[in-house]
Amino acid sequence: MKMFFIEKNKIFDEEDNLELNCDEYETLLHEIPKHKRIPLEYFRFITSKNEQPILFSDIEPFLSKKLQESLFDFQKKAVRRTINQKRIINASNMGLGKSLMSLAALSYFIKQNGVKRTSYLIICPSSLKSNWKNELEKWEIDIDVTLISKVGAKENYPSVTKELLFKPGLKIAGYEIISNIFEKLSRNARNRAYFNTIIVDESHNLKTLSTKRYKMLSPMIRKAQNIMLLSGTPCPARPAELFPQLKLLYPDVFTYYEMYQKRYCDLKIDTFTGYTDDRGSSNLPELSLIFNKAAIRLRLEDFQKDLPTVTRVKEDLDVEITEEYTEIQERLDNSEDDKQSSFMISELFRETAVMKAPVLTEYFEWLDLDEKAIVFFFHKYTGQAITDGLDKNNIKYQYVDGETSMKKRTKIIDQLLNGDTQMLVCSFALSTGHNMVPIAKMYFAELNWSIAEISQAEKRIDRIGGAKNITYTYLCGKNTLDVQVFGTLNRKKNITNIVVDNNKNYGDFKFKRQKIE
Repeated sequence: MKMFFIEKNKIFDEEDNLELNCDEYETLLHEIPKHKRIPLEYFRFITSKNEQPILFSDIEPFLSKKLQESLFDFQKKAVRRTINQKRIINASNMGLGKSLMSLAALSYFIKQNGVKRTSYLIICPSSLKSNWKNELEKWEIDIDVTLISKVGAKENYPSVTKELLFKPGLKIAGYEIISNIFEKLSRNARNRAYFNTIIVDESHNLKTLSTKRYKMLSPMIRKAQNIMLLSGTPCPARPAELFPQLKLLYPDVFTYYEMYQKRYCDLKIDTFTGYTDDRGSSNLPELSLIFNKAAIRLRLEDFQKDLPTVTRVKEDLDVEITEEYTEIQERLDNSEDDKQSSFMISELFRETAVMKAPVLTEYFEWLDLDEKAIVFFFHKYTGQAITDGLDKNNIKYQYVDGETSMKKRTKIIDQLLNGDTQMLVCSFALSTGHNMVPIAKMYFAELNWSIAEISQAEKRIDRIGGAKNITYTYLCGKNTLDVQVFGTLNRKKNITNIVVDNNKNYGDFKFKRQKIE
């Protein structure tokens, strides 16, 4: 039996490679087994027309003068598509102004629908609530703004809930706070339309259907008239993580997860245990068409004239391999237990940091720092190793980790940008939400498995208005887990290119090698 697939907006049958038009394919659907056909809902979604009756000249009068003067042409096109499409993922690269574009669209929706009896909502990581409030003020969006803070005592829930759901104006709430509030509502109450427009920042936080966060928030989000999901990495690791966001936007199309799993996740089911494995990928060119129908994807490389040039350097550090590392690696090589293997990988990650620590201290002790810079770390003892070296080098630095308060973080970043701080030593807790332009140098003392976190960290300085020549330096231990991490990052990057970037490989992870003796 023939298998049908879509590629480059055309339909082919796999055996004869014959191109079919849409009407011909629909007449054949009843003859094709379900597991071999393009699901009809997806087929119609892909082949539907993108109509944009509202022109940007119609939108412009609803924007503040500052917004009108600040938007680039490519951002204006994105704003126009957002307003016409109403439900969309803005998956533009970090640094291209996702927040700015979404606020321009929000401004239009506010002016069209009014504020007296209408509510609007921004959901974001709690650490970014003040940033969003500042952006609203900066772009002169005229609306009353309420920050939904921690509920505190149990008796405060009714008043905070009433403020969130029924007070006119714009509310800004963190994921956890709003999830906890909706958890206390009945199922019917969760399934009502409270907000005209919802912006979901860092929407990859809603990538798992089974989490409490997704279950509590998804019914309310789907009821909004206008939905903007913002994420530079909407498909961080595998296609399965894209479905929950597509379901938020188009629940009538993306209704059945298993159908999506079989088509795009290379679903495998163990006949004895019933265990399902959807960590794979399949039919990626076709999934790319779905994604590009649902999302705006602006790439830094496509607007290079407005952006800085980037150099990436991978420095190989000679580390002394410990007996413990070797022993863990041998156990991992012989392990057939997935849970045990995951635990041993975590052990290798920690031991890699231990082995690199003295080398990193020496590296930063002799570092010739000719301009301000940022260095990211994961483990606290890695951060300690870095600061030990900087102390010996008499370099003035500031230190930030997950325990540093938001108020203090803002002050520290200001000292880096405007004061006499030469280097910011920070954990990946600082990888999102902060603009560190015009810093031009960034170091990664450690890497983790997530290309999303690394990309987010990079975009703190790789933004419009930033330094014109940026250098990223990745400090990798030779013959350590770092080597495997780079392999994994490249594999994940390839999947992201195919699905999100329509099979364009921009070579984001091509490196120049330098060996440090």
